Amino acid sequence: MIGDIVLDPDYGEGIIVNKIGSQLIVDFNHILAGKDIEFEYEILERITDPTEQFFRMLSHLGPKKHDSSFENGKGIINLELPLMVIDGWSVLKTKLTWELFKNLPSLKTLEFREKYMDE
Repeated sequence: MIGDIVLDPDYGEGIIVNKIGSQLIVDFNHILAGKDIEFEYEILERITDPTEQFFRMLSHLGPKKHDSSFENGKGIINLELPLMVIDGWSVLKTKLTWELFKNLPSLKTLEFREKYMDE
């Protein structure tokens, strides 16, 4: 029936929005999809030190375990990674690189040093 909720293992919960013959059209969008959302926020701290900015961004966007440094506009990220993360890591590394350069004007070069281990 239109309006009923269905569960799909791949898409999650959806609502039947139309029925055409024996086919159902199900909306799997979030309930807030397409709606304007208004947020209120308070800035608690402004970080102006480039080194601290680098490390804060890494803590939010990057790998959890790393030995990194930032000096004179050069960021170095040292990682030891298990082989099984190579596929996902390439996407994350691209996003991390883009975000760091976009948001840190003091960053001039970024170097990744990666060591892979078979676990």
